Amino acid sequence: MWLLSNLKSWVYDVIIVKMTTTWYRYVLTDIRPDSFVLDIGIGTATALLNNSHLIEEKRLRIEGIDIDESYIQSAQKAIRDSAARSRVTASLGDALAHGGGPYQAIYFSGSFMIIPNKAKMLQRLCKECLATGGTVYFTQTFENEGFVGRVVKFVKPWLRYLTSIDFGDVTFWPEFEETLRMAEVKVCRKETMYKSLFRQHCMVVAVPK
Repeated sequence: MWLLSNLKSWVYDVIIVKMTTTWYRYVLTDIRPDSFVLDIGIGTATALLNNSHLIEEKRLRIEGIDIDESYIQSAQKAIRDSAARSRVTASLGDALAHGGGPYQAIYFSGSFMIIPNKAKMLQRLCKECLATGGTVYFTQTFENEGFVGRVVKFVKPWLRYLTSIDFGDVTFWPEFEETLRMAEVKVCRKETMYKSLFRQHCMVVAVPK
């Protein structure tokens, strides 16, 4: 079990950390100094800790949660060995039931579209956990609609069986925007971090209506 748990965390870091390190850099750069941040889907915390200098420079406090126990075990070890250990925590937790705060920022690093009951969950977090004037951040891959997008929509759910990582379903911008509308959250800004022929990686900044 220990070997499988560590292998899963290693696969996670190898496959997605290079990409998500950039995602965290964009978000942490944008967040106001001295903020208390809820990181939903912190994973192994490797991508976050790769940006430790921003955490320290901006005096951020970050509370990370994830529903995967093996990721949290890896995250807790990485945090203990990090220079940011006094500013970052990681624990097993479910966004659907999480309390705490008030947070000046809530961040979903590619995790939002994986969570069930997304609109209801986001609406509750904004009402119960987000501080007045707080901001919600999303980093997400959006597929372009068309033939390739439809093919990827079919293939993507099966990647979990090949990699052990839940990439969720394919996300198109209209469905994402509609989910936020249902949660009574409005988009303030959408910034493209990387764009290719078939998809784009974006940072979305939003606030409750």
